Amino acid sequence: MFEIGMKLYADILKAPEISITKLVMEYLCMMFQPEEVEHVIKNVFQSVNSWTLYETSGVYTVTLDLNHTEYFLVDRVYNHSRLKLHAMLKKKLGCIPDSEMAKYLIQRTINQSLGLDANTGI
Repeated sequence: MFEIGMKLYADILKAPEISITKLVMEYLCMMFQPEEVEHVIKNVFQSVNSWTLYETSGVYTVTLDLNHTEYFLVDRVYNHSRLKLHAMLKKKLGCIPDSEMAKYLIQRTINQSLGLDANTGI
């Protein structure tokens, strides 16, 4: 289904102007196939208001300027900008105490913000 949607909206994703459809497709691509998508809008918002982990679903959210919320899967590595990574690390991650998934997510975020491989730290 995802591949069909990508074929239908390929022209919209390549267009230079930003539309609501393009924003939605970019975020779907970021969530499910981050390694295959060039993110045009990743630097649009930089100020992080909150960062929350939902451990039961393996999803974390980043609420940005203008009450804009992005959803990400914990088990994927995303091409966040360095400014966004630093802004995320400045905020306290909302999660349950002593969460192993939270420790894993924070370590990967730190590695990525330092320009290292997110998983290995090398």
